[in-house]
Amino acid sequence: MQSLQVHNKSGQVTLPKSDLRRDGIIEDDFPSGFEQQCVVDRLGRGQFLVRLVNVNGEGDVPDLLEADAVQRAAMQLLLDDDHHRVELELD
Repeated sequence: MQSLQVHNKSGQVTLPKSDLRRDGIIEDDFPSGFEQQCVVDRLGRGQFLVRLVNVNGEGDVPDLLEADAVQRAAMQLLLDDDHHRVELELD
């Protein structure tokens, strides 16, 4: 679990190096002068989504709807809705 800290009067959370390695953002450690642009979206109270800007030279921001967490949440909503429909039809 990460902790929210104050840095320059803003909230700051660190990302685990092991996750950054697994995703190919860094190889072993942070190279000298490392910098990665990010977009942070507030999804709701206490919920944030961090997206790393693509490093393809164009600075593309990954589409919010393509985020795995967003797709899982959308699928869960669909499944819950279908489940409620089936219950209503059986009643």
